[in-house]
Amino acid sequence: MAALNKLKQAHQQGVVLGLKGVGDVKPRYDIDVFLLKYPDTFNLFCLALGELMNDPDSTKIMGYYQIAGIHGLPSAMWNGVASSTKETIGTTKYDQSGYCVHGLPEFPTWHRPYLAMLEQSIYLKMLEIAQSYPQKADQDAYRTAAQDFRLPYWDYFRARGQNAKYGTRTFSWDFKAPRIFTETEIMLDVPGKGFVRRPNPLQSFSFLKGGKLPQKDWDLVPLKLSVYDKDKTLRHPRNDHPVDHLNYTLNTNWQDDLRDISNAISDYDHEKMDGFVTNYYRSLEGIHGDYHINIGNTAGHMSDVPIAAFDPIFWIHHAQIDRWFAVWQAAHPDSWFDPGEDQAPLLPFRTSKGDTPANDRFWDSAGSKSTETFGYTYPDLKTTLEPHQQGYNKQVAKDFVDRYRWAQRTSRSPTITGTPPSEGRLDMSILPVDSEAQVFQYDKTSKPRKKTPSEPTAEQKATAAQRSLKHMDPAEVAMADDSDIDESRVERQWYVDDSVERLALNGSFTIFYFIGTPPPVAVPTSQYISYRTLGGISHIFAAPVEACDNCHMQAVNLNHLQTDTAGITSTLLDYMLTGDLADLSPENVKPFLVKNLKWRVVTATGELVDPRTIPSLKFGITSRLETVGDDGGRVTWQEFPEVITEIIQASS
Repeated sequence: MAALNKLKQAHQQGVVLGLKGVGDVKPRYDIDVFLLKYPDTFNLFCLALGELMNDPDSTKIMGYYQIAGIHGLPSAMWNGVASSTKETIGTTKYDQSGYCVHGLPEFPTWHRPYLAMLEQSIYLKMLEIAQSYPQKADQDAYRTAAQDFRLPYWDYFRARGQNAKYGTRTFSWDFKAPRIFTETEIMLDVPGKGFVRRPNPLQSFSFLKGGKLPQKDWDLVPLKLSVYDKDKTLRHPRNDHPVDHLNYTLNTNWQDDLRDISNAISDYDHEKMDGFVTNYYRSLEGIHGDYHINIGNTAGHMSDVPIAAFDPIFWIHHAQIDRWFAVWQAAHPDSWFDPGEDQAPLLPFRTSKGDTPANDRFWDSAGSKSTETFGYTYPDLKTTLEPHQQGYNKQVAKDFVDRYRWAQRTSRSPTITGTPPSEGRLDMSILPVDSEAQVFQYDKTSKPRKKTPSEPTAEQKATAAQRSLKHMDPAEVAMADDSDIDESRVERQWYVDDSVERLALNGSFTIFYFIGTPPPVAVPTSQYISYRTLGGISHIFAAPVEACDNCHMQAVNLNHLQTDTAGITSTLLDYMLTGDLADLSPENVKPFLVKNLKWRVVTATGELVDPRTIPSLKFGITSRLETVGDDGGRVTWQEFPEVITEIIQASS
C-alpha cells in the first residue's frame, strides 16, 4: 500500500515512476496475445483508456489530452516545464511547443518514460474502476487483474490470419491491423451494467470529448492542419474504404521492414548506438517513420508529428519501437551513448518535483536504459540463457530472427514457403481472436469464461509478394569488389538510399519509390502507398519549427541531414516470379533499375513536391551481400552510384 500511495502522490505532481514499485516486473505483450491471455486486464485497460480519453477536463496534467500534447500540439508548456532550447536560442515563440526528440540519439530513450507516463496513468485509473464494481468478488478479481497490466505493443510481423483479399489482391498470409484497432464498438464488462457494447477507445480519439486543440494551433502556417479532421483522429481518411486500404498497405509493405529490423538487431554493422537509432541508413527511427505513414496515410493524424500522439494507436506503435530497442540493447550490451552523453534531461519527464522549478529532477538516458526500471520487460528477452551468461546476447538476436524466418523471401526461395513457429518461446501461431476474444463476443450478456488460445489451423504455402530491408553507412562496413563475388554463393538484398535535410519541407514528407510505371497524374497521392508498382518508401517524420523546439534548434544551429533507405528486394523478387528479371545479380538489376525506378515526394497533407526543388535530396543504390554455404554469414556491401546518374541523365 505504501508503494501505491507513493505512486499516487508522484502522479499528482506530474512525476513518472513507472510501475516497478507496485509489483513485479511484468512483460508487455503483443496486443492480440494480451487481449486473449488476460481478458479481465484488457477489459480494465479499455475502460481506463476510454475514461482518460473522454475526460472533458483537458487541463489535468496526467490526463490523456495533456500527455498526448507533449509530443507536439497544443503549443503550450506542459506543467510549466520549459523546453531546453530556451537555453540555446533564448525567448522565442517556439518555447512552448513540443518536446519530442526526433532525429537525435535520445529518440528511443525519450519515448521510454513517455510511454511509462501514460502506462502509469492508465494503471491508476484501472484501480479506480476496479473498486467501482458492486460485488466485492469482482472488485478483488479486477484489482488482481490490474497487476498484470503493461502497455501492449503491435507486432507488425505477426500474421493475423490467412487467405485475405483486399481490393483485387489476395494474400496467403494476412498481416493486417489487429481487429481491436478497427472496430467501432467492443464488449466490455462495465461496473454495475455487466457486458455491454461500448465505444472502442483504440479506434479513435475524440477532440470533441477529450479536449479541443485551440484554433490558433490548427491555423499554424505552414502546417496546413486544416486538412486534418478537427473532431477525431482518423487513419487513411482520403480512401473510400479506410480499413481495407490500411490493411492492404500493411500487407504490401511489411516484409522489407522485417528484413531491416532483423538485420539491424543481428548484424554487428549496427553496433553503434547512434547508428542503430537514427544516423545510419535504415535506422530504428526510419522504420518507425514508415509505420507512421502506413497507419495514418495522407491527412491521417498519425502521419504528422504535432498531432500523431492523439491517435491511441500511437502508444501501441511506440511500444513496438521500444520493444525493438530493448531487443537491440540485449543483443548489443556494450553499445550505448558515448561517455557523458546520456546525461541530458529528457524533458518534461520528472523523476521528482522540487519546491521550486529549479529543483525539479528529470529522467535522462542513463536512467532510462533498462526497461525494468519502469517495471516491464518483453518476452523476447527471455531465452534459454540468463542475461549474465555468456552467449545470451547472441541468443536474443538469434531468437528474434528465428521467430520470423519462416516469412523471409530470398532469391533462392522467392515465395513464402514456411509456417509460423507454434511452440515454445518462439510461438507465433495465428490466434483465434475473432472466435475467442472476450471483447468481440457481441452476443454475450454474461461474463465469458477465460479461454486459452487454441492451436492454429493447418497452414498453406504462401505466394504473396512483399518487400525487403536496410543497411549501414558504407564507410562503416565492409565493401565488396565486383571481381571478388561469386553470385552463386551470396544472397543479395537491394536498396534505394536517400539523404535529405530533415526540415527541407518544414514538416513530414514521404519519398515513394516506384519500380515500373508510376501513378498517372490523375491518381490521388493518398493512393500512392498502395499503388501496384510501389517498391518502397522513406518517410521523414518531422515537425515544422512552429510546433517543435527541437526542430527549430536543428534548423537554426545545424544543417540536419537525415539518411534512410528503402528496401526493394521483395519487389525485385516479384519481378523474378513474373519473368521480368532473371536474378538479383548487378548484371541484371542495374539496367532494370535504370529503366524502371522512379520517385515522387509527397507532404503529409498530400501535396506533390518536385524533387528538383529540394537541393539537399540525394539518392544512391546499394546492395547487401551475405555469403551462404560453409563460410556463410559474412556481410559486405556494394554501391552503384552509376544507376542514379544514368536515371537522372535519361530524364533530363
